[in-house]
Amino acid sequence: MEKILTIVIPAYNVEQTLQQTVESMLVPDRELRQSLDILIVNDGSKDGTLALAKQFETENPGIVRVWNKENGGHGSTINVGIEQGYGKYMKVVDGDDWLDTQALEKYLHILSEADADIVATDYYQYYSDIDKWREFKTGTLPYGEVKSFREIYEIYNFSMHAIAVKSDLLRDQPYRIDEHCFYVDVEYYALAAILAETVLYVDLKLYVYRLNRVGQSVSVEGWMKHYKEHACVALRLIEWHKDLFPNLEGRVDKRAYLEKRIIQSSGGHYLNGLIFPQKARAAYALYLKEYDKKIKNEGQYIYELCGKRRGVRLFRVFHFSILVYSLYGTMWQLVEFAKNIIRRNVYGMKRGVNN
Repeated sequence: MEKILTIVIPAYNVEQTLQQTVESMLVPDRELRQSLDILIVNDGSKDGTLALAKQFETENPGIVRVWNKENGGHGSTINVGIEQGYGKYMKVVDGDDWLDTQALEKYLHILSEADADIVATDYYQYYSDIDKWREFKTGTLPYGEVKSFREIYEIYNFSMHAIAVKSDLLRDQPYRIDEHCFYVDVEYYALAAILAETVLYVDLKLYVYRLNRVGQSVSVEGWMKHYKEHACVALRLIEWHKDLFPNLEGRVDKRAYLEKRIIQSSGGHYLNGLIFPQKARAAYALYLKEYDKKIKNEGQYIYELCGKRRGVRLFRVFHFSILVYSLYGTMWQLVEFAKNIIRRNVYGMKRGVNN
């Protein structure tokens, strides 16, 4: 049976969550299940991830595959999926997240008929610390209509959790995702958007994105440990900006979209340290002086682009003063604390997602 969807599962030390991840993909309809290519990419795990993945491969021949490799980071697992996936479309699902099984059944039927470069959905955010859900709408586009990239680039928020991409589109081009680096999901969905010409947005909430897990790369601890890798991703988008656009003459939409991502990622890098404890904030302010020089070396246009985020121009005016950065961080954290109180009382329900 033709493989409709390759689901790439980046798997590094996810023994505790991988079972939920894979089982959420094994749709009850056994014929439909055969259209799945579930590719678990074991990225040099040191726990029981590989053994569990091989068990799923044995129990689901022709559906679950295991690709075992040395540790190369999240980007390396996505690259394996791009190069080795069998499906018409490709979707990335991290080994500590999962899918709504009932939504996946509907999604597979849609993908079998679809011809859009990207088929996008809404998704859930699951706050593991308080066991609550939030439904996350990824755009304001009409459901069920194929739209050109030119029509939507200003109003749709591409993300790894929302999209499946035509596999040939990803495979038949020279770019790959950075390896040995965190936060490369930004590169992945930016690249997909740059390549895509058509998008179909469907009325499903498919992906369940687990948040607030201890040790997660988007936790405070994760940012403190890996912020220089985030800088690499930010600079990679700038590199693509310089490299791609001589070949995209007249594509204002593609240029504007990538520049929006540069503002969010490269510009946002200045703000990452605001969530740090006060002592770490001081060290980050000193680091930003060097980061700012790198950005300035990319030219005045990029430098100004990265300065559009709120606060960045202030930091530049005060030459990344430790006092200014620390005070701004304290105010930022008070605002985030208030948002967290709202989240605990407003977001979602205890259950409601098929897993």
